[in-house]
Amino acid sequence: MKHLIWKALLKNMSNQIALIDPKTLKPHEKVNYLRLFWLLIKISIDGVFTKPILIDLESKTILDGHHRHLVAQMLGLKRVPCWCIQYLQTNAISVEPRRADISVSKEEIVERASLGNLYPHKTTRHIYTAPNSSSFPLYELKTIYE
Repeated sequence: MKHLIWKALLKNMSNQIALIDPKTLKPHEKVNYLRLFWLLIKISIDGVFTKPILIDLESKTILDGHHRHLVAQMLGLKRVPCWCIQYLQTNAISVEPRRADISVSKEEIVERASLGNLYPHKTTRHIYTAPNSSSFPLYELKTIYE
């Protein structure tokens, strides 16, 4: 019964911004640590999370926002804004390789994320139009649902 309720919630959340525990998200790519620390400083100074992380709704694979995800964890955020899409079913988002020697597909990205077999930094490029969203204050993301 619990599983059926969760599936219904996921279906209703499709293509929406949701606040999700960052510990449950699965990366598919490594990050650049210089960029990570720059973003950590920027978000800390700004005090807001402005761009949601793009994720696959069903597998919770991170498609865009690996650096933001790690910043959220470093800041101890309880929830992080995510744009949830049905990645394998939608044509509204496509993926292409950034490296000539590595091929990519949607299916392989989800599989690598589930296995923890991460691509090198900047291997994939997702092409999509992000929805408009507002800023999310860090203090709210740190204390939400406690």
